[in-house]
Amino acid sequence: MSAEKFTKEDRKLVIEELEKIQQSKFTPVNSSRKLFTDEKGMLYFLFGGKGDWHGIRQNAITELKSYSKEGAFVIAKKYKSKIDLCIGSLSTLINAENKLISAKSGDLQFHTVLTEDGMYLEEIPELDLKEI
Repeated sequence: MSAEKFTKEDRKLVIEELEKIQQSKFTPVNSSRKLFTDEKGMLYFLFGGKGDWHGIRQNAITELKSYSKEGAFVIAKKYKSKIDLCIGSLSTLINAENKLISAKSGDLQFHTVLTEDGMYLEEIPELDLKEI
C-alpha cells in the first residue's frame, strides 16, 4: 500500500512536468516542499496525494499572504499508474481561507472533488482547478 503514497520522486516528476509546461526552472521557496517559484517569479503551491483530503499549515497561509501576488495552486492526484495535474488560482484559495476546515492543531484542511476536466475544493467550490 505504501507504494501508492505520494513520494519525493512523485513530487520531482510533477515539478519536472510543470517546468516543461512553463518552460521555466522551479526553485523551492525557503526550502519548502510545497511552495516554489519559477524564473519569472510566479509562485506555485503544490499538493500531492492519493486521497481527496489535504492539509495546509497555518504558517504556509501566512507566508503566501506576505507575497500578495497571484500564483498557481497545483494539486497532483496520484493513481496506480498515473498522476493527474490540476491547476487553479492561488489568490482564490488565499481569499477564501476562512472557508477551509480548521483542525485542532490550527492547520487548515480541504477536500478535492473530481470533475470531468479537473477538480474543485469541496469547501471552496468557486476554486476551479483545470487538468493540465
